[in-house]
Amino acid sequence: MNLPKLLFGGILLAFGRKVFWLFTGLLGYEAGFYLLQNTYHASESISVFVGVVLGILAAVLTIFLQKVAIGVAGFLAGAYLAVGLLSLLHLEQNGFGWAIIFIGGLIGAVLLLALFDWTLIFLSSLVGAGMIASNANLSTAASAAVFLLLLVLGILFQGKVLRGK
Repeated sequence: MNLPKLLFGGILLAFGRKVFWLFTGLLGYEAGFYLLQNTYHASESISVFVGVVLGILAAVLTIFLQKVAIGVAGFLAGAYLAVGLLSLLHLEQNGFGWAIIFIGGLIGAVLLLALFDWTLIFLSSLVGAGMIASNANLSTAASAAVFLLLLVLGILFQGKVLRGK
């Protein structure tokens, strides 16, 4: 069980819209870690280091250049979800995988820029639920059920906070 991912997943699930800088930082970390681990087969320590550097850069970018960061975060979230979909469908070795990841990133960026609050709520709930469900050491069926339940709860909770604003 990966306790930091469970913790960060819970924070994103409940407060992803409020801590946008953390959302982009975590996505930057995940992107760097995934790229080095799965493309270049780097050691875990190097992958963690590069992930942390990219995560810090993404968080700083968010603080100082919010509009650019919104597009970058949407792209990273869309790409992250496309990677998960490819993995779920066992298509990660497909030659078109990078194109699907890029298209997923573009869709995420466009959605986040056009519908910032609700898209951020949806994407942060998706990523948070995914981080928790994939790191909870559950069976596939239980993991899917937990993912869907957490997704709905995250959207409802963050949506209620947004409406109360």
